[in-house]
This record gives sequence, C-alpha cells and structure tokens, in this order.
Amino acid sequence: MGQVSDLIYDRLDEKGWSVRELARRADVPQATMHKIVAFEGIKPKLETVEAISAALGISSKHLMEAVAIDAGYVTSKVDLSDDTQVLIAGIKNLTAVQKEQIAALVESMLKS
Repeated sequence: MGQVSDLIYDRLDEKGWSVRELARRADVPQATMHKIVAFEGIKPKLETVEAISAALGISSKHLMEAVAIDAGYVTSKVDLSDDTQVLIAGIKNLTAVQKEQIAALVESMLKS
C-alpha cells in the first residue's frame, strides 16, 4: 500500500467508517474510492483529494503530499506550497502534447 492508503485507512479506523461510507460522504464513486485506497495506480484529481480530505476532516495539503509521494513526483515527505500542490495535481491531467509544451517552456525559461 502507499502513503494515501495508509493515511485514509488510519482515518477510517479512527472514525469507524468503511471505504464505502467515505465514498458516500465525499461524493466520489465507490469504484474510484476503492482504487484510490487500494493504490491501484490511480492518481486522484485535485477536486477528489479535496472532497476526501473534507470528508475525513484532514488537511488537503497532507493528502496531496501523500498523492505526490505515491505518484513518484517526490521521493520523501516535503512541505509543498499550495501552488506546488496545484501544479502537481494538474500535471497528471495533461495530454502528451501539453506536457511537451510545458517542458519546452520550462527549458526556455531555464536558458534565459
């Protein structure tokens, strides 16, 4: 299991909830929630992370850090700024062409 799974299961145990109950409270499809907590490689959208965080009563920043670690964006727990969290969440939703455009933009900025 990953950081996200551990964090969610810890809170579920504290609250006495099932994954199904969390899905209902977060208004996230049950199948999606099961994939997230089973760490089946799914990278939840920012809106989903925020909904899960609100339902669990935890900081979305804390859950986003776990997502970033599980996704391989960072290799250890770090204090991510809000802007960085949004950037990380957005990267996974980009098309291949958009990722190439962003890479070219970053490269040109670094050369300046």
